[in-house]
Amino acid sequence: MPGFDYRSFEGQIKIIHQEPSLYADLKIIETSTGLKCLVMDGIMQTCMSGDGFVPDAEYIKEIKHLAGESFLKGVNILLLGLGGGGMVKVLTEDYSVDTVELDSSIIKLAKEYFNLELTDDDNIFVDDARTYLKNGHKEYDLIVSDLYFGSSMPTYMFSQEAFELVKSRLTDRGVFVANIVGRIDGTDDMIPSIVKTLSSVFPNVTAASNDPGKLDNILVYGSMDIDYQPEFKPGLTNRYQKQSVDYESSQLITDDRNPLDLLLIKSTTEFLSIYRKLSGYQTSFVN
Repeated sequence: MPGFDYRSFEGQIKIIHQEPSLYADLKIIETSTGLKCLVMDGIMQTCMSGDGFVPDAEYIKEIKHLAGESFLKGVNILLLGLGGGGMVKVLTEDYSVDTVELDSSIIKLAKEYFNLELTDDDNIFVDDARTYLKNGHKEYDLIVSDLYFGSSMPTYMFSQEAFELVKSRLTDRGVFVANIVGRIDGTDDMIPSIVKTLSSVFPNVTAASNDPGKLDNILVYGSMDIDYQPEFKPGLTNRYQKQSVDYESSQLITDDRNPLDLLLIKSTTEFLSIYRKLSGYQTSFVN
């Protein structure tokens, strides 16, 4: 959550729950301002107020607007990655959502500490995202990738073959959007490599950010419709704008040749530095 201002509760954090799961060290922290946050391997994934409000999650608002402006009704959404459930809370206000989450402990914590409640039209599947895409048959109008383990990503979900699986689960009008923390200003090859790889599968790819000059949540869209373009309208969504990405000299990510772990180093190092300066070391220490 690079866009979140942790300074508002720096030094005013207490850990109210901690447990190891099969995949990560998990903490729930509470701030003096009433926020509860999920911390995975020392990195905050989700923050919410006591009444379930999700603060400063502009990329989530952007994705909800995408669903509304692209599909007028009856949209089926697949969300890859639950976290504390902030995205699910926002999307299920108006849409039917299937969510895939690998770690059952995260699902438990989302329900216990973040008031995650689903209707009969919504589902959570405990599964690996790629396995779910490979073995399932249901098609979706919108597939959202919000996959993070602490400050890193499951790199096998960003290969050419993984994007082919995503495409196979989209309807003819379907759109895929990935939330990726990184830079889009040309100083880091991670986003260009992902855009290049996505462009090898989808004929229409768009990248958008709030500020191309800083580390932020970057949204990358893929569609089979060559005429499709997300609408970035002031008033409806006034932060994200389409950005040009030069990826000609970037690397194609495949299952056989996946450099994403190395490409992540720069953005991960910057993110950890910013995070620790703002939130201190208490939450980032992994027991």
